[in-house]
Amino acid sequence: MKNLTRRYFLSSVTGLVALPGIAAGLAACGSDTSVGEEPQGTPGPSDPTDPGTRPPGGLPPLAANEVRLRVDTGVNAFTTAQAAFSRTPTLLVMGDGTAFRPGVQIEIYPGPLLPAIERGRIADAAIETLMRSATDRGLTTTPVPDYLAGQPPVADVGSTLVALSVGAGELVVHEAYALGFGDETALPRKNLGDFVAEASSAAFDDGTLYLPTQYGIWAQPANPAEFGTEPAPTVMPWTVATVDLATATSCTIVEAAAVAGVFDQATQLTFFEQNGATYAVAVRAILPDTTVCP
Repeated sequence: MKNLTRRYFLSSVTGLVALPGIAAGLAACGSDTSVGEEPQGTPGPSDPTDPGTRPPGGLPPLAANEVRLRVDTGVNAFTTAQAAFSRTPTLLVMGDGTAFRPGVQIEIYPGPLLPAIERGRIADAAIETLMRSATDRGLTTTPVPDYLAGQPPVADVGSTLVALSVGAGELVVHEAYALGFGDETALPRKNLGDFVAEASSAAFDDGTLYLPTQYGIWAQPANPAEFGTEPAPTVMPWTVATVDLATATSCTIVEAAAVAGVFDQATQLTFFEQNGATYAVAVRAILPDTTVCP
């Protein structure tokens, strides 16, 4: 596949919403850069005295609603359309240090329809450590490394996408298919995989359940009988008068207050009836970096 990934310049964080949709078109290009290695002709990223490698204060200034770091796993993996639609980022860190990650989920089927999301904070010092680690691993410069070398021969597991802010409105985006499903000895994949592991283990302070103010929903006609009887599906009336499920065939924004009583008791095997028709409804939380439905 032709190498197409490049640095993205965004006027707002809205552009990051498109990452899952463009994952198939993202690949990588460039040289193999490992921690401690320096591209010829450029100053070493590990040199803290070089003003060209680290901004004053350690972190580029960003607005609270700008993305500093986002990690997505399982992008475009083989799964149901509902699961793909509802997927939340593995980690999302905003410009003010507010962070989001998947919350604790009960290990039963069917699980709740609404995805659990934890909101907390990552300390500035920890974020700075992460971003310096990304720089030292060659992840904040372009062209990005080629992640095809060392890719394991597995199918349908999806890609890992990492977006890193290198300045206001500017993200460097990486994509590696099946990251973590092989031995990952190839330096670019190892560097990215090690960084993802480091970011995923970052300490959350004051973690609480995130209650979005908006949801994106997507509906399609369904026959609950096709889903078996063990466990048995349930059908609930759709009571949100402002949303016609027959026309909600692409992502539609709804206010959380309007659907609170509808979704609170719903599971992944709950269907909704409106005007004599039955629908499967997928739900995704609208996070601060998503201003429109993807």
